Amino acid sequence: MDLLSNKNHPAQCAGEDTATCSISLHGNDATVSLTLSISVNGTTALSPKMQISTYHLRRPDPPVNLHYNVTTEGKVIFRWSGTQPDSDAINYEIRYSSNSSLQKWEVVKVRGCSWVPLNELSSGIRYIVQVRCQNYLNYWSEWSQPFYFTLDVSYIPAEVFTTPGSEVTVYAVFHNRSWSASKAVWMLNGQKKIPESQYRVINDQVSAVTMKVDEPGFDTLMCCQPWGERFKCIIAYAKIYTEGRFNADITCQSKNSEVDTMSCTWNKSVWAQVRLLYRQYTSICETIPKAQGSEEAEENMSLVKECPSGAGDHRKCTLSNLSLFVCYKIWLEVEGGRGKVKSLPVYVLPIDYVKPSPPSVLEAITLPNKTLSVKWRRPHLPVYDMQYELRFVALRGMANVQWEVISSLLEPQAEIPLEDSCVQFKVEVRCKRLNGSGYWSDWSGSHTSIVYNRKAPVMGPDFWRVLQEDPVRSVTNVTLIFKQPVLAGDPYSCVEDLVIEHQASGGAVWSKETTLAQFHSFQWRKEAHTVTVMSRNALGISRRNSNMTLLHQPKRRCVHSFNAVANASCVHLSWSLLPDQPVPQSFVIEWLDLNKDPKQDGSLTERLQWVRVQSASRDLSLCRRFYGSEKFTLYPVFVDGEGEPVRYTATRGDPAAYILLLIIAFLSVVLFVTLMMSQNQMRKLMWKDVPNPNNCSWAKGMDFRQIDTMENLFPHSEGLTACPLLLVSESICEVEIEKCPPLMLEHEKENKELIYNSGEQETTDSAHLGDSSEPLSLEASTAAATPETSGQSSVTYSTILLSDQPALLRKQQESLSSSSDEGNFSANNSDISGSLPGGLWDVCLDSTNPRHSSSYNSVEEFSETSDQDYEASESTGVAKDLYYLEMNEEEKQEGEEDIEEAQDGHDKNEIVMRVDARPLLEGKNSIRAVDSNNVSHSIPLYLPQFRTECINPP
Repeated sequence: MDLLSNKNHPAQCAGEDTATCSISLHGNDATVSLTLSISVNGTTALSPKMQISTYHLRRPDPPVNLHYNVTTEGKVIFRWSGTQPDSDAINYEIRYSSNSSLQKWEVVKVRGCSWVPLNELSSGIRYIVQVRCQNYLNYWSEWSQPFYFTLDVSYIPAEVFTTPGSEVTVYAVFHNRSWSASKAVWMLNGQKKIPESQYRVINDQVSAVTMKVDEPGFDTLMCCQPWGERFKCIIAYAKIYTEGRFNADITCQSKNSEVDTMSCTWNKSVWAQVRLLYRQYTSICETIPKAQGSEEAEENMSLVKECPSGAGDHRKCTLSNLSLFVCYKIWLEVEGGRGKVKSLPVYVLPIDYVKPSPPSVLEAITLPNKTLSVKWRRPHLPVYDMQYELRFVALRGMANVQWEVISSLLEPQAEIPLEDSCVQFKVEVRCKRLNGSGYWSDWSGSHTSIVYNRKAPVMGPDFWRVLQEDPVRSVTNVTLIFKQPVLAGDPYSCVEDLVIEHQASGGAVWSKETTLAQFHSFQWRKEAHTVTVMSRNALGISRRNSNMTLLHQPKRRCVHSFNAVANASCVHLSWSLLPDQPVPQSFVIEWLDLNKDPKQDGSLTERLQWVRVQSASRDLSLCRRFYGSEKFTLYPVFVDGEGEPVRYTATRGDPAAYILLLIIAFLSVVLFVTLMMSQNQMRKLMWKDVPNPNNCSWAKGMDFRQIDTMENLFPHSEGLTACPLLLVSESICEVEIEKCPPLMLEHEKENKELIYNSGEQETTDSAHLGDSSEPLSLEASTAAATPETSGQSSVTYSTILLSDQPALLRKQQESLSSSSDEGNFSANNSDISGSLPGGLWDVCLDSTNPRHSSSYNSVEEFSETSDQDYEASESTGVAKDLYYLEMNEEEKQEGEEDIEEAQDGHDKNEIVMRVDARPLLEGKNSIRAVDSNNVSHSIPLYLPQFRTECINPP
């Protein structure tokens, strides 16, 4: 069987029942005409012509652009893009599985659409998804490239494009059911927490946040859950692209060794994928417009080049093949921002941003005139003028290195004044372009200065030792402490290092070189050992040196006494030697510095202080800060070793402590006296208004210092065992006012008199007063004594005052007429009791209006009555004075005469006071007839009274 195409390309087909033919075609999409020629036993038959398109014969390409979306209800929608026309792809198959070694695929068939919901997916598991398609000829494509995803937190939308000043709302869907939207915490760029006031809870698994974007750039939003004091977050975030230009702080730098390359660095948002773009200009940077505006939209992208590293999470890029004198425009572009999120451009001329090489060939020497002379060589490129910075530090005390910097040096040399001419220094130099911008070079390599010397040192250093036993190894650790003048001295013979020579008892000698340190340690065994320390420089070794012999054998005694007296600033040491003993070569006094903290300066060698004294000296004064408790040790030093040491603890002779003690005692006495005087003054202020009981009639002749009980204070005249301090409240008197004759004081009694009548006339007087027009009267209330109140009494008293408001006086009368005052008067009536002691009861009444006078009994608290009286007097314009009524023997006799005169002249207009027939108002010689079988004696009446002065109405 033969196969003929439209271009007459015959092909032989082999087969019996089924034949297979192969034809080579030119082009992917070709349409051919086929004719079949079948020959059997010499007979040939031709088939009809067939038109075949090779496009439909091919297998379709697999789908691309696989991705998924999540709804606010938590449903996962998987999508893809087909490579065939929609009419050709009629069926799809999607398979997914967890990413494990043994894959078990779940296959879903999709017909006529390019999306499918995936249900029953678990959170925290990484899934792999593939898709294939089928055309109408039932040809299946290959499976697409695998797509991997994990469901933890999904964001809606995943990408947001906005402008500055706009609000953005993003939803977070929690696929993990253990996470709650009510506990969600939103983070901006993974670092800044967004305030909770901007959160919204959509449902248990969906949280939303709304924020305002102020500046252009790239930001990320991440939703987390609290985890203790921190937050648990999933590396998934929503991207926010804000159109505009942001400040990326791009800086570039060229190296002197590679002038055609330039390295640029920048800042960017977290997780932002950026590209560094640059363009070359033929003009200088000053002529290029800085504000591009519409020009940027017309940027010729054919002239724009990209950093070789491409887009990514980069912060540095190196540009090569650059020209030093050509301007470059450099900017960043955020990947995925559709070309609208860019950084502000920078315009760079590489020659201005060259970092030169550091200076080289340093030379430094310390001169005898206390000067450090330094020289160096500048770099060859770039060729413009340079400025230099030099820093140096002394090699002594390298533990606390503090560089001293000399700036603004224009020449490649410097002369630095010093304080010491015998010190070596470490020197470094760097350079920078003098005019214009640029960068400082790196510091040059360190160079140690040379000390200028003309001769070898004359003598070695003075030194002392600290011995510390090591019983484990049976050795003694010896630490040598060096003192000046190791470094100071002749400026032309400076010491560069030390040589320590050891000589054992067997004659062995060895030496060791060491730097100019303060300490040197070695181990010493029991045999005799001699140490010599020598100074050395480049010209030789010192000839006059100190040595020390260390011995373990018993030491000789030569010190007789040793004393120390210290104060706050100085200590005085003195000692004496035993007679008939050799004189030591010198003395060494050592002590521990208590100013240093043992925790910080724990080493004994750092706290130990010592001083060497000449052999002829017998005392020493050290002036520095002492605490008065230092322990001083005196060592006599001989040529062949040390003598027996003597120790003494300093005693403080400073009288400052005793003076301070005296001052404290004096201040304590002053404080005590002040408190006592203040207490007395306060007592006077508190009791100044309390009446003096010695001025009272009932207290005359009493010695209060000898009274033990209250019964002794008020004894009964008939010798009764006891009586209450205050009697039970009784009705004392009734006052009626008919007319107001002027009342005078005691020395004016011949003109005006105060009449007392006995209680026998009570009924007559009451009737008489009842005939007067609107008489005002007050009867004192009587309270019967009860067993519960047998130890208490109520005292009533009368007050007469004038008022222009009768209604107010009646109100006071009604409210106060039946009350009682319990206790004594001193607690609440201190202001009343001291007003006018000894005053009589004077009353001034307006006869024209009897209402202007009133009488009432004081009740309850005396101070309350006083306040009411004061208010009534102020409201009516009455000036009120407070008085007390006191009756003594003389007054009672005068009262009897007044009563008789009152009986004779009763028809006259007078003020009559009627005394009740009760023993409270009776004296020893009462005018009232009393039964001889029932004679009662009472305590003299002591009742406080008011006196008021009336103001006559106009």
